[in-house]
Amino acid sequence: MFRFGYDFCNNDKQKALRPNGVLNQENADGRVFKLHLPPWWGYLLKHINLNFEVRSVEDLSGKELTTKWIYLLEPLGDPYGWLGYEQEWLDSSDQDRKKIIDSLFSGISETALKSVRNDKAIICIWHAQEAPNINHVGKNLFEEFHKELKLKNINPSNFVFVNGNLKTKSQYKYWKRNSEYNDQKDIHMIEFSSWRHVDYPKTWNLANFDENKIIKKKFLCFNRNLIHPHRLVLLTMLYERNLLSSGMVSFDKIQKDFHFKLMEGNLKHYFKFGRKIIYKKLKTLKELVVLSPSVVDVDEWETNHMITSYEWPYEQTFFSLVSETNFVQDTIFLTEKIWKAIANKHPFIIAGNPGVIRYLRQEGFKTYHPYIDESYDEIKNPYRRMVKIVDEVERLSQMNDKEIKSFLTKIKYIAEHNYEKLIKEDNLINKVFNELMEITK
Repeated sequence: MFRFGYDFCNNDKQKALRPNGVLNQENADGRVFKLHLPPWWGYLLKHINLNFEVRSVEDLSGKELTTKWIYLLEPLGDPYGWLGYEQEWLDSSDQDRKKIIDSLFSGISETALKSVRNDKAIICIWHAQEAPNINHVGKNLFEEFHKELKLKNINPSNFVFVNGNLKTKSQYKYWKRNSEYNDQKDIHMIEFSSWRHVDYPKTWNLANFDENKIIKKKFLCFNRNLIHPHRLVLLTMLYERNLLSSGMVSFDKIQKDFHFKLMEGNLKHYFKFGRKIIYKKLKTLKELVVLSPSVVDVDEWETNHMITSYEWPYEQTFFSLVSETNFVQDTIFLTEKIWKAIANKHPFIIAGNPGVIRYLRQEGFKTYHPYIDESYDEIKNPYRRMVKIVDEVERLSQMNDKEIKSFLTKIKYIAEHNYEKLIKEDNLINKVFNELMEITK
């Protein structure tokens, strides 16, 4: 049985009252840490019928247990916030950042820290719904973890990092071998794409595959939040090729100051564009301002609609252009966006990290080559990869009804195979929690 300890907890109801890591730091509550980020780890444990309990740190530390209990930290958003800084990441200057909390571990109670030092508990950062870049604005997360562990006199073996970057283990191994901490024990790294394991048929109505469906728009592309700057680049390229009108494309209101600064920085630092091309892209973005916001399903922009899904956009479109969270970061990260396309039996192109298509194949999913040119997946240069992606969107969008019907007939077996694998595959949840169970022995 898993036991999760919280500094603020109602033992009778087995309910955590506040997130861990915010002890005596009211201004950090809800800004850096959060309880039960979706999909909740408790939901996943229940899904595979594994028992767990939630107890107070005081209660667990006073008992003699045969296994270690788990102190969960659930950091939210930008890793700079985890390390105590205000999450305003457009300005990369440390001097301009306000400190919200002293450090990632500074809000952990002394009772919990003592249990971890005495090998009765472990600290687990659960961030399976996201995949932060390991090197982030001049900070290396692995190094910051080891610094905190050393500062708090904690054995690295009693620390676990669960996250959605499916390259974490290899990246950590390489980093540690060349770091000043190479003689210390290893931190435990667990790679886990948690959004893959939502019970999609139970959670939402899903589209049925229909090769004879009436196509109202050629492609579906959910962007909504444009804080991820590669989405701005994608939108400008679709607009320049007159493709926006061919798709159901959502994006929020483009703010002239914020989004233009974001776009310019991204083009300069990641896409390596010169001044003339940057000027041209910003001019295109200016034209897009009057088209924003663009609504597909939900005309409400304050909420992250990762847990919202309707079947009709998939039923009325030919394929998905999946605009993933990461594009230029050195991660392999798959969010609910691609799994929703698979659950709705929709052919897809993924605007994400290089290697995501290869990863899906390795996991036993089928992708759409040769019906879709997926060579973009091996292109590391962000601009050339984006051009290749938009090239293929344009090619598919030029198909007529007869060609689309022929295409869908040919790929039906791929869509059905992927759907079956997605909804029936639970062994990875077991694998992840088995790893965690081994660490608690």
